[in-house]
Amino acid sequence: MNKAIITFVGQDTVGIIARVCPYLSQHNANVLDIPPTIIDGSFKMMLIVDYSSADTSLAAMVGNLADR
Repeated sequence: MNKAIITFVGQDTVGIIARVCPYLSQHNANVLDIPPTIIDGSFKMMLIVDYSSADTSLAAMVGNLADR
């Protein structure tokens, strides 16, 4: 199993998780855990992901997530 932690930090907005998880799923990356935290409108999420079956590299997925 190839695991990675992908961290998101920023302003809380509607649909952050809804944009990220389908994208990872489309590339066969399995989200193992999502511990999100919201404090005073700031959002922090650390996704623990198994990317061993992914159809693209972890670097490419993370780079494309930055655009979402």
